[in-house]
Amino acid sequence: MSDYQSRQSQFELFPSSRQDSALENDKKSGQLKNLTVAPENIIVVSIVLIITLIVIFSFGVEKGKRLALKNGGVEAGQTAELADETVIVQENLLNNPEVVPVEQHTEMAQPDVTEDKQEILRIPELEKQLENKNYTIQVASFKTKEYAKKEIEALEKKGFTASMVAKGDYVIVCVGRFEGKDEAKRFAERLKHQYNDYLVRRF
Repeated sequence: MSDYQSRQSQFELFPSSRQDSALENDKKSGQLKNLTVAPENIIVVSIVLIITLIVIFSFGVEKGKRLALKNGGVEAGQTAELADETVIVQENLLNNPEVVPVEQHTEMAQPDVTEDKQEILRIPELEKQLENKNYTIQVASFKTKEYAKKEIEALEKKGFTASMVAKGDYVIVCVGRFEGKDEAKRFAERLKHQYNDYLVRRF
């Protein structure tokens, strides 16, 4: 009887050890449940994978296009040659604020790659028209041709016809060709807001 009581008292002294082992078993089974994959998780993962594959594919397509453009440099070079073969008419040939359309004068010229200047093609019809146009509008002067060319490009973008004339150490940028001084002055009104110190002069 005393043995039974002593065993019972021992169990009563350490009742939590059984409870702890039961809790540990419950935790392990819960962790195993968490490790099981739900169908929703599979769907989400597959959607993410599909989107990733689509993005990678689109990047590959873009890279392929760029490579094709690089390899197609021959075609681009041919189009550049065709553009160079069109006539480059000096911008100040006509009394027109718009640039003369190149398509109107389709004579072929061989481009000079070594020279930095634009090649001027002399067309008899335009020369006849220019015989009486002796005035132009001087809008700016520069010490280098680079700055003069940039100014001419800016004027052309705005629709004006421009040219440069070397005078001493300076390169002068002029706009238009006009028969008379009055005609040039009237046209110069359009340039007032951009060039305050313009000058009407003989060409």
